[in-house]
Amino acid sequence: MTLSRRQFTSLLGLTTLGGYASVAYALSEKKEATHEEKEATNDKKSVKATTPVTDDDKISYERLWIDLLAGNKRFVSGTPQARELIKTRQELVEGQHPRVIVLGCADSRVSPELVFDKNLGDLFVVRTAGNIADPIALGSIEYAVEHLHASLLVVLGHEKCGAVAAAAAGGKMPTPNLEAIVKKITPALKPLQQGGASGDLLTSLGVEANVRLSARDLVKNSEILRHELDAGKLTVIPAVYRLANGEVNRIG
Repeated sequence: MTLSRRQFTSLLGLTTLGGYASVAYALSEKKEATHEEKEATNDKKSVKATTPVTDDDKISYERLWIDLLAGNKRFVSGTPQARELIKTRQELVEGQHPRVIVLGCADSRVSPELVFDKNLGDLFVVRTAGNIADPIALGSIEYAVEHLHASLLVVLGHEKCGAVAAAAAGGKMPTPNLEAIVKKITPALKPLQQGGASGDLLTSLGVEANVRLSARDLVKNSEILRHELDAGKLTVIPAVYRLANGEVNRIG
């Protein structure tokens, strides 16, 4: 049985409401439904999982980015906002509506929710070593764009990234999985190496180069992201986190 993209995202939304039992039930019901019934059922599920976004609800990426920077400024100064976590947790039971996606590195020092001083439900975060989007990570981002209507995607790298340093070192990785990470980053470093960069300088410059490459790869490998970008419904911002002072800086 093959699910359409629309049906799949609707079923993903169901997991936030009723768990995997809801998915199993929906799949069993699907077998007996007519084409018209299936479309109507999926539309109802989508409405349940996510409130439709109207023109009045849309927030420009400039406002979203300014809000992120304001939160980062609070983080840097050590003055985060007080949070009503219990109330927010209860409010989010019925669904999530994040406007911002962050593709970040899995490094334990760079938590986007803390870095941008955000609460539960504010950010849709995908984290991998080297802020790389493999098919699973990219599928997660597509879900946030198409089903949750997020309109800003921040690709967040950071100083002294271990994955970038490993790629810059150029040695053979001990496992195929680690080798896959390095293989994705290496193309970002080649122009720098051709320009004479090496050692710590290569790693430092490579962090920004890898962020730019990750951002380009996201768009290159996703029809959904390209469509939303062309329609003006999505903006991608590459940025780098500074470990020493906690600042996030947008890069060109």
